[in-house]
Amino acid sequence: MYVFNLLKKYKTKTQNNQIYDPIRKKFVALTPEEIIRQKTIQFMLKYMEIPSDKLSVETSLSTLGCKGNKKRIDICIYNTEGSLTGIVECKANHIGYGEAPYQQALDYIHSTCWKGSRPGLERTIELTARLGNPQNSLKFIHVAGTNGKGSTSAMLAAILQKAGYRVGLYTSPFILRFNERMQINGVDIPDEELAEITEFVKPHAEAMTDTPTEFELITAIALVYFARHNCDYVVFEVGMGGRLDSTNIISPETVAASVITGIAMDHTAFLGDTPEKIAAEKAGIIKPGTPVIIGEHNEETAPIFSQEATAKQAPIVFAQDTPLYINKESDVEHDIYHATPYGDISAQLRGYCQEKNVNTLLHAIGQLQR
Repeated sequence: MYVFNLLKKYKTKTQNNQIYDPIRKKFVALTPEEIIRQKTIQFMLKYMEIPSDKLSVETSLSTLGCKGNKKRIDICIYNTEGSLTGIVECKANHIGYGEAPYQQALDYIHSTCWKGSRPGLERTIELTARLGNPQNSLKFIHVAGTNGKGSTSAMLAAILQKAGYRVGLYTSPFILRFNERMQINGVDIPDEELAEITEFVKPHAEAMTDTPTEFELITAIALVYFARHNCDYVVFEVGMGGRLDSTNIISPETVAASVITGIAMDHTAFLGDTPEKIAAEKAGIIKPGTPVIIGEHNEETAPIFSQEATAKQAPIVFAQDTPLYINKESDVEHDIYHATPYGDISAQLRGYCQEKNVNTLLHAIGQLQR
């Protein structure tokens, strides 16, 4: 908590019994509350170096009861996306500023000490063991691939939710907000719960000699979240590769199906510089006796997947070999697939590439029904 004497440190511009508001860009009535509010804004603009166009005009001000005649004013600071980033406590002429728990959680997750990509399962295994192995109480559909894994994961989660299941979805990266990376039934993890679980995981991560990477830390937080809410299924998207990705700590008995979408050249420094080497890394998510659905049948990579599946006695299906929809129609907002035996499937994710993804997830659904 940072504490400053507002009245001494910051000057405010007054005129005709009014005070200037740099956020609203106009003079407003001069009241004790407004003086503190404006000095708080000066604090945010100067000390915190937040540009005026990034500081919400709707900064909320509430007067709370305090002992004696002292007045305490709390000001919640929001960013332009509407997320609470800080709380200012004003007592008399002093201000104390502290980051909101949610922002503290994000700062911790993204802190430099966690950054970097270090393939390997040892750190995630140790961290989840310290947390009580939350993954062992869940059922997973594990999704890897270079192209299409995000779309396939999102659609697969939506279908399972429609079927009445409580479905967790773990994906990366996010589009608008970090919370998108872990969802239950299409709803992002709440800010408060992300902050609380991060605080729970933090001492366990810091107690490790070989501390986890950022992705490993996020994976552990997501597993705790899904386990606490007793998800029926978790659609678990791989971060990079598969064999040494932190999501691959899940045991065979907890995996309902493995899905591998399109393969292309990506992360070659870690996964290899040929399609065959990359496919071998992706094939690392195939589990003994667990069905695996391969989205594309490529001459270069198909033998890699077949050999791994045979070695682990895992039933394998190449979705591209058997289209499960008859044709596709489109309206203004959706592509509608006429699928057998599932009837019409409406998809908001559109484009030619999604046809492969839809066919892949239909095969995955078929395996789950067996």
